[in-house]
Formats: sequence, structure tokens, C-alpha cells
Amino acid sequence: DGLLDLSTLIEFLPLEQSLPMNLMDSGSAACTAPLASTTCMGSIVPSGIAGLAALLSTGQCLAPIAGTVFPYTPAVTNSSAPCFSSPVGTFVLDFFGSPLLLHDAQIAATFVDSPATNLVNGLIKGFLTEADANNTILSASLPLFGGQALSALLPGGDPPGLNNTNCSAHNDKDINAEVSGWWFYLNFTATRVALIEFLFSDGFE
Repeated sequence: DGLLDLSTLIEFLPLEQSLPMNLMDSGSAACTAPLASTTCMGSIVPSGIAGLAALLSTGQCLAPIAGTVFPYTPAVTNSSAPCFSSPVGTFVLDFFGSPLLLHDAQIAATFVDSPATNLVNGLIKGFLTEADANNTILSASLPLFGGQALSALLPGGDPPGLNNTNCSAHNDKDINAEVSGWWFYLNFTATRVALIEFLFSDGFE
């Protein structure tokens, strides 16, 4: 359809890299392909992460929680200075048409240039509960796993019903605030884009 399959926007209100805090929000919008020349249209659909972001000139803004990352390759990339980290909130991730609600989520990234033109070492962290993973049924059109609970794909997952044995040889479940589930860590890069907003009217002049 000429649009990127998944577009997450981070909006600074405004971006002032010399300040220790910036107001920000985040969400999704319809963004054109290809990524190199993308523009994003319409109003942002909020993701749930908004508020005051912390900006650091030294150090690290966000990294995985110790003991929650199986040694996958490539490893999760940390967000280091000059960088920002969002406040904690909820983040809605579109997973092949299924919305995933990630709790205790944060977004962080490293600024490129000042004022920033790009973000690198981007990291989205969030916790998916086992209950939500069991209740999220993947689209029937998804090859191999269509119609199954998302937990059938996650190491250690044990969805209810038949065929509930996960094929992974290890268990990657964690505990967050006494709730069982999985920490998700999503690395990304981003470029500055133009947001084109439309105002619709139900009448004519």
C-alpha cells in the first residue's frame, strides 16, 4: 500500500538538547516507504509513553535489566550518551496485526548531531505478561504459527489447550512485580521526518 509496515514516532515538544529534560510523546502514524525519504501523515496515535525525557551528555540512558537477556546474537545494544530516555509507561507494539501491550516500557536512543538529524542505538524496553501472551491469538494468515497463542512462540511459553509445548530448548520467562512474562528489547535506528497533519471538515464554504 506504499506505507511502512510499522512506524513508531518520537516527538519532542520541542527538542532542546542543551537542557536536562525535554517534554516528549510517542505513537504511531502512517509513514510512506521507503524509509530514506519517508513522510508521516495524519495525527499520532499515542503509544502510552509521554512526559519528561531525561537527556544525558555522559553515561548510559537505557540498557537491559541484568539477568533478563538470553545470550542471543546479535546482542541487545545499549543507548549511550549523548542520549535521552523516556519516562516509564505502556507501549503498544503492532506484532503482525496483533497489538501487544508492553508494561513498564521505556524508549531511549543516542542523538546524532545537534540539533539531531538521526537516532542510533535506539532501545525500546517493555514487559509482556504471560496472561497477555496467552490471550493474544496470532492472525490466521501468519505462516506456520497463524491461529496460535503468541506464548507458543516465546521460550518457556505454555499456552493452554492442545499443542501447548514450546519447541525452544530454554525458558526465557522473567518475573516483573511478581508477574510472570517476558521482557522485550527492541533495537532501532531513526531519522528525523516531516509530519503532515490533515484537518477534515464535514462541510463546504
